[in-house]
Amino acid sequence: MGPAQTPLGPRRASVYLLRRLDRQRFKLGWARRPLQRVRHLPEFVRGELDLNASSAIWLPERARAEQIERSLHKTLAPYSAPAPHDGDGCTEWFEDVAHDTARRMLGQMPVDEHSSRPARVVPLELPSALANAVSVETDPLDAWWRVEDLLLRLVMHRPVTVYSPLAARVVVHGLWPCTDGALGQLRRAALDPDTYQCWHDGRWRAFVQTIDRDGDDVVLQFAPLKLIERWPQGPDLVWQVRSFLTHLKWRAWAPRQA
Repeated sequence: MGPAQTPLGPRRASVYLLRRLDRQRFKLGWARRPLQRVRHLPEFVRGELDLNASSAIWLPERARAEQIERSLHKTLAPYSAPAPHDGDGCTEWFEDVAHDTARRMLGQMPVDEHSSRPARVVPLELPSALANAVSVETDPLDAWWRVEDLLLRLVMHRPVTVYSPLAARVVVHGLWPCTDGALGQLRRAALDPDTYQCWHDGRWRAFVQTIDRDGDDVVLQFAPLKLIERWPQGPDLVWQVRSFLTHLKWRAWAPRQA
């Protein structure tokens, strides 16, 4: 029996293994948005993490992610190696010698308590649902989570500029020539219109209306918020889109600002 499909939906959560470049320790934690969580860690600020060698599984909801995290923390307790600081996540680190064991255990965990199908271990750097991004019926909020995940992963690699969040234009600088490896897969997702679309109540809807090239940059023109407000769950969607794009624009890690 193969692994289960990667869960989608606003309640999903991940359990992740985060490796350091020096391979001294790894972190095992849970998060709804693991890349956003990682950016708050002291180790990320100091440039000590190897995100390309990090991995995760996705679960249908937070409770299952927390359950798996507690179970693995208990099993790996003999290898506990707390970080040499009192900052965020300092107690969730383990000796790197146990990393392969932890990854194998993650791949054996059932997605939920009522299924025997194991979770799918995926690279932390890759979008969690590149394949079959648009199903026959896709909730608009699910589609937005997919867009948000992609942008969070892109900003880990390339400078991003956001212009006018009310009718946003997002420019991913230097992405066009990137065709290989993890960044190449992110580029393909960014250039695929299906990434930004959903099919709901018999209608296509798209968060990004046009995808253009400007030299080596990729330009994403988002739908106006007034249009999104008329979709199912419109007010919630507008709040999600506006707050995330404002966050993306003004965070210190955004290299350029409109």
